[in-house]
Amino acid sequence: MNDALKLGFGPLKAPAKGVLIVFCDDALKFGPATRKALGSAADLVARAPQVDAGFLHGDFPPDRQRAFAEQVVATLGMEEGSWRIDPTAHPFCTSFSNRDVRLTTRYREHDLESVWSTLHEAGHGLYAHGIADSLQRTPLANAPSLGLNESQSRTWENLVGRSLPFWKHWYGPLQETFPEQLGGVPLADATVQVSPRANTNCQWARLKGRASSLSATLK
Repeated sequence: MNDALKLGFGPLKAPAKGVLIVFCDDALKFGPATRKALGSAADLVARAPQVDAGFLHGDFPPDRQRAFAEQVVATLGMEEGSWRIDPTAHPFCTSFSNRDVRLTTRYREHDLESVWSTLHEAGHGLYAHGIADSLQRTPLANAPSLGLNESQSRTWENLVGRSLPFWKHWYGPLQETFPEQLGGVPLADATVQVSPRANTNCQWARLKGRASSLSATLK
C-alpha cells in the first residue's frame, strides 16, 4: 500500500488502482512461468486482427441506452418487479433474495459498451434469480464459486450477446433506438461487424472493465 500511495493514489484519489498496478508489477517477479504467461497473452492481443467497428462509436445518449437495456433485460426471464437496473461507474450485481436482484451498468455517451456490460450483469442476476426459494437464507443460496457465477455472466455477455441469432432479433430495436447512428447500417453489414467480430477486437488493460472481451478472458 505504501508503494501505491507513492504513485499518487491517496485516499481521495484511487487507492484501488494503485494497489492493482503494484500487484501487476509484482506478478512479474513471481517467476519465469508467470512472465511467460503474461507475455503470451499480451502477444496474442497485439497480433489479433482488428475489425472496423466505427459505427459502434458516436453519439449515443445514455437515456436511450438505458431504455434499450431495460427492454432487453425484461425479456431474459426474471419476474417483473424482481429486478432493477441503475447506472454506476463500474458495473456490478447484488441481490438480497432471489426476488430482489439489483443490477448496475455503465452508460458511456460515445459507444454502446453498455449493451454487453448490462448482459453481463444480467447473467449474474439470472443466477441469483434462479436460486430456489427453499434455499433462501441458507449458505446454499450463494454460488459455490466465483468461477461458476462468472460463467453465467459471460455466457450472456459473449455467447448470447455476441451471437447472430441475438442480433437478428435485437438489431431492429437498436436501430429504432438510435436511428441517426445505426439507421444506415443494414443488418447484413452489421452482422459482419457487430456479431460477433467487432466486439472481440483485442485491447489489453489491467482493469477487466476496460479490457476487450478476448483479453479479459485471457486474464
